[in-house]
Amino acid sequence: MPERYKTLTTHLSTLQKALLTIFKVNPWPCILLVLSIVSSGVLPILAIKASSNLIDYIAVSQTIGMGTVVQYLLYWGAFLLVSDLTNPLIIFLQSNLADQVVLAINRAIINKSNAIQGLAHFEQPAFHDDLQILLSQSYHKPINLVITLVELLKGCILIGACIALLFSKVAWFSVLTLVSIVIHAKLVSKLQAEVWKESFGRSPKSRMMNYISALSVDPAYAKEIRLFPIGSYLYKEYNRLFQRVYTAMLRIRRKQLLWPLISSFIALASNLVVLLYLVSLINGGQFMVSAIALVLQTLAQLHQSVLKFGERVGWMSGHLFFFEKYFEFLQQEENVYTTNVVKQHTVSNPAELHIVFEHVSFTYPDGRQALQDITFEIQPQEKLAIVGANGAGKTSLIKLLCGFYPPTSGQIRINDIAIDQYDIQALRQLISPVFQDFGNYALSLKQNIVMGDDTASDVQLILQKVGLDFVDLLEKGLEQPLGKRFGGTDLSMGQWQKVAIARALYKNASMFILDEPTAALDPMSESEVFDQFARICNNKSAIFVTHRLTTVKMADKILLLDKGQQIALAPHGQLLRTNPMYKEMFEAQASKYVDLFNKT
Repeated sequence: MPERYKTLTTHLSTLQKALLTIFKVNPWPCILLVLSIVSSGVLPILAIKASSNLIDYIAVSQTIGMGTVVQYLLYWGAFLLVSDLTNPLIIFLQSNLADQVVLAINRAIINKSNAIQGLAHFEQPAFHDDLQILLSQSYHKPINLVITLVELLKGCILIGACIALLFSKVAWFSVLTLVSIVIHAKLVSKLQAEVWKESFGRSPKSRMMNYISALSVDPAYAKEIRLFPIGSYLYKEYNRLFQRVYTAMLRIRRKQLLWPLISSFIALASNLVVLLYLVSLINGGQFMVSAIALVLQTLAQLHQSVLKFGERVGWMSGHLFFFEKYFEFLQQEENVYTTNVVKQHTVSNPAELHIVFEHVSFTYPDGRQALQDITFEIQPQEKLAIVGANGAGKTSLIKLLCGFYPPTSGQIRINDIAIDQYDIQALRQLISPVFQDFGNYALSLKQNIVMGDDTASDVQLILQKVGLDFVDLLEKGLEQPLGKRFGGTDLSMGQWQKVAIARALYKNASMFILDEPTAALDPMSESEVFDQFARICNNKSAIFVTHRLTTVKMADKILLLDKGQQIALAPHGQLLRTNPMYKEMFEAQASKYVDLFNKT
């Protein structure tokens, strides 16, 4: 099948799905909108016909009856009045429908994004490129589609009515009209396709431009940008990327300026031919002069309608490219524990989690091997510390346990059931994590901790446990907005980290996972936090990921990793006596942890 037919077939299929999506949003306004559009397309032509009939009546009548004239004028005025009243109704209906469609589209994008359980998609640049296009255009493409569909339907009806009216005078003129419509629509459609493809092509550049502009005003980078020559580099790089994007778009805009002149010339030439033909018929006595008035009004209406129709068809191509990408996004699948719903379980006895890693290996989608043949188990209420240098595979192991990736080989079992047999969301309810790259949310302090769940623990008690003692100094207390993005109070990195720890404690899950949770805290604060965790986790399972060995005093046993390989698994004292690597790591930090060293 030729490429153009494949494109047409794809467009028609996408249009069908888009129309169904819009109709499902709110069916009755859609029906009323269609009826209003049909009326608005027919009424102007009826008004032209009424004026033509009036001219004919005046031309042929020897005695002009004012009653008949008034009747024709009333018809003419009524058609125009109803047409004028219909247009505001159409605008009202399409605007409200468009807003609802935008809401539905963005909710679907958010829901689909939330439904993607793994991290593989989010760590692929192509996914971010597509997602940026969807998010950046989701607020106007759905609206534009609704408006364009309305205008296309109005144009179809109006053009059809004009051709039907002209057909009664000059039948062959409809052929010239259709030719001009097809030519104009194809030209503009091709240009819009180029614009949309260029949007896809420039997405990585646009994303980089957005990143650069965000860096320039981000308080977190303000100090380094001013102390290093980063600012001038960012300025030059932004200009360079903009010029590449601008040059490509300028080439397309020049085509948009010149190419439509071809179809406009064809339309005007065909109109002149028809008018000259009509004049010759009038001179021959075959038509009345009123035919010229009718044709002139109809041609004027038709000319504008044809040009607008061609533009709308071209714009529709761009809208449909957006919806094609939108439907592709909604249909994305992933190989994370969500496919076999029939066999998925909830965790039996969540208070007694027994976790087993059995010969687990893992390689990232980009080919990086992170873990090799890892085998260990965590008994109910046991505490495990995972230690090793940066890049040892500690965080990768946690990602597997949280279900962000499936193992490349081997198996993870929880309470004797493979992890891929569980309902992954129910499983995650049992895990309360603090990641090294925790989130700083531009929400209130309370919402940063409870995350929408106001039914659990006492927030004030949690704040006391993690040592967040600045709450009373905040103007609005727990309701104080945090972060600079919306004018809230910014926190130090250590304070933000305590908020993240408070969030984990508030969830009060069956297992705590702390992935370098105290990296931004001073040693005294770190010791206080882990003392609190020792008490809180007394009857819970816990995993502590760290390269700062102060945390090992809480662990029943320690898993030592190096370059993705399991080096040792034993209690702290045994490792210190038997494993040279662990002993070297520990003694390198001994001066910081004298108390712990003396206890061994």
